[in-house]
Amino acid sequence: MRIHKDIYQLLGLSEKSTSSLVKKMFRKFAKRNHPDFFPEDKIREEKFKIVTSAYQNWKNIQKTLAEMNRIKNNSSAEFQPWAFKYAARKYQEVMV
Repeated sequence: MRIHKDIYQLLGLSEKSTSSLVKKMFRKFAKRNHPDFFPEDKIREEKFKIVTSAYQNWKNIQKTLAEMNRIKNNSSAEFQPWAFKYAARKYQEVMV
């Protein structure tokens, strides 16, 4: 069962935080809670899995939004409708 959580809430950040701040805080969290450093602490391991899953979802959303913006801003001669539909579908999958 995959657990979807809001990365901003898990890292204690505002939703207006920059992507570089989110990355920085995730790396800081990962260093403090990585299971390789604390192999016997199951609570840290579970917390690490939840935050890592949320971070991966956040990264996928960021990539999808960037792709959608790139496609949307291209000239009409280069516009490829199938690519926009693909990016929109990926965005919907991540948001579920």
